[in-house]
Amino acid sequence: MKRILLLIAITMPVLLTAQTSSYSIIVRLPALKENTHAYLVEDWGWSNQRILDSAVCKQGAFVFKGAAGNTVKAHIVMDHTGLGIAGQERTADALLVYLDSTTVMIKGKDSVRKAVISGSTLNEAYKHYYKMVLADGENANQALEAVYARATPAQKNDAAFRDSLMDIIKQAWVKRDSLKYAYIKKYPRSYFSLEALIEVAGQDIDVLKIKPLFEGLASPLRNSRQGLAFAKILYDMGPTSVGAYASDFAQPDSAGNMVRLADFKGRYVLLDFWASWCGPCRAENPAVLKAYNTYKDKSFTVLGVSLDETSKRQAWLQAIEKDGLPWTQVSDLKGWNNAAARLYGVMAIPQNYLIDPSGKIIARNLRGEALQAKLKEILGDGKGQ
Repeated sequence: MKRILLLIAITMPVLLTAQTSSYSIIVRLPALKENTHAYLVEDWGWSNQRILDSAVCKQGAFVFKGAAGNTVKAHIVMDHTGLGIAGQERTADALLVYLDSTTVMIKGKDSVRKAVISGSTLNEAYKHYYKMVLADGENANQALEAVYARATPAQKNDAAFRDSLMDIIKQAWVKRDSLKYAYIKKYPRSYFSLEALIEVAGQDIDVLKIKPLFEGLASPLRNSRQGLAFAKILYDMGPTSVGAYASDFAQPDSAGNMVRLADFKGRYVLLDFWASWCGPCRAENPAVLKAYNTYKDKSFTVLGVSLDETSKRQAWLQAIEKDGLPWTQVSDLKGWNNAAARLYGVMAIPQNYLIDPSGKIIARNLRGEALQAKLKEILGDGKGQ
């Protein structure tokens, strides 16, 4: 009977449950210290995280209630230190929970990390999805973190050692994505198939590969809020598609002077969205710098747009100096609410657009040697200027 119920949970159009107007989460941790604060946080650990609700533990229990709005998932984050949500590290005691119209029950001892979720169709389906798709990757990641933690200072500073760990991580990512594709095909009515498809599609969508998978999803998923938003991107890339003219904007540079994208008309411009706190962005900077140095005398330049916040202005400036980035850098210091990022629909970084002298977008999300190859294609070898 339990297996039958699980299959029903997986194959039903659970997104309809997730799109509820309200949620109720009851947490019971009998050994938890009295008056411990707990938070329900959307996008936990990211710069745009948002507190949906908070509660104080009384007699080993607390409750979250509210309107879900557009939120489908959040983290319950425990403040065992008394430092508030701002004082919690990414490794804090936290639990991912999906919000649905049923009352979600969470029971444990004194921590939510190992607590058990029950009473929720959507969360039961997530357990199955996690086991089938995510568990192996998470285990590999934890094992590598343990290896790095045991490493000597010399090993941590050794590029070959770090590269070897990164190679293992990349292999785990490839396997995880293959499991996502398999899940999508097997469970076309599961909310997590849509979530997985959006993740594997990424920012630079391979339409020929992703479109058939999206069209194979159940109608309630395709016509849900998330499904319709994804379809808009999939079928019509709109103002940020290759061939469209890049939308103009103006933001202050690192010295406070206003700079417009239109100021660079007549040159090839790589519009590069990044942030000082973004590890993948910082790892990509050497490749961008190589391209800049190779082609800067052939009408090519870079315009960096940082998604740092006002409180991180100094970190932004230090990152520019440390990474040796000589091109123009701008930011309104509003984080994920950066006006240019919103104009270009940026939902993940690094992200870039290559714009030709007429202002037309001719390529998107060129990484590593792909950027060098594209510039060589249009500007030559870049040598002997």
